[in-house]
Amino acid sequence: GKLLKLLRVSKTMVHRILTHFLNMHPYKITSHQLLTERAMTKRMEFCKTINEMFEDEDLDEKLIIYTDVAHFWLSDIKN
Repeated sequence: GKLLKLLRVSKTMVHRILTHFLNMHPYKITSHQLLTERAMTKRMEFCKTINEMFEDEDLDEKLIIYTDVAHFWLSDIKN
């Protein structure tokens, strides 16, 4: 769509760049264990660092490519 027109490249070329050069692949649903305390702490530190970078304008949020959507359940029931 818009990206193809903006970059003036074919859909095949965009797919090849994403998969072969950037090592990005389609999302597959996976199930993982709960986060450990250490992992939660590291994630919070990362979030604070990124937030500071946004506030200090060291990082432009428009340059971030969001490639994943995660779903979380409070129980073992998934739909």
